[in-house]
Amino acid sequence: MNYYNFQITYVDEPDLDWPDKFGDIDAPWTRDRWNNPENLLAFPPIKNNFSMVSMQESQNKLYLHVYDNQSRHVGFNETTSEVETEIPGAYYEDLGHTTFIILPEKITDFKATVDGTHAHETVETYELVVSTVKGDEVVNEIIPGTIEHGEIQDFSVKLDPSGEIIIEEIPVEEPDQVTEDNTLLLVLIGVVGVAVVIALTILLRKRTQKHQS
Repeated sequence: MNYYNFQITYVDEPDLDWPDKFGDIDAPWTRDRWNNPENLLAFPPIKNNFSMVSMQESQNKLYLHVYDNQSRHVGFNETTSEVETEIPGAYYEDLGHTTFIILPEKITDFKATVDGTHAHETVETYELVVSTVKGDEVVNEIIPGTIEHGEIQDFSVKLDPSGEIIIEEIPVEEPDQVTEDNTLLLVLIGVVGVAVVIALTILLRKRTQKHQS
């Protein structure tokens, strides 16, 4: 499997009898990429061996990111409103309900992130797929998931030389609980400190009165 050889067929004008929809799905010739061939997908040269992270969602709009062990990012940068491909040889494509990132063969340890910051629904479902391609051999690991609006889910991905794909969700730290515990501790220390100051003040007053008498 490779992307060296492929063919694009373009019809200048669809027949007038062609339908605009197939059920609820828009016909290909009604879409922008059909009528504007400059927007068609153009894959970069990819060797026979590579890996791919893809995400298919049921609603809108989740974002997929990949970070390698050098913190290089592939995905949409919200600050610059541009797609970043900091990993050499990587490729990113967002097709609306499906997003995929192609990585070179040497990237075998990375983090995949599903970002629900801009999810349209309160809870959305998705399917995360990690694939390795070695010649004609394709191995897939599929992780179905749900994500809440505003939530970010991280996954550790390791591609073993044996062909095994190991995906583990990275637990989310709970800084709020730590902060709450620290706040309670500070309050207790403050109460004890005030009590000590009051006690010392009373003791000093008693000693002063005793010496005066």
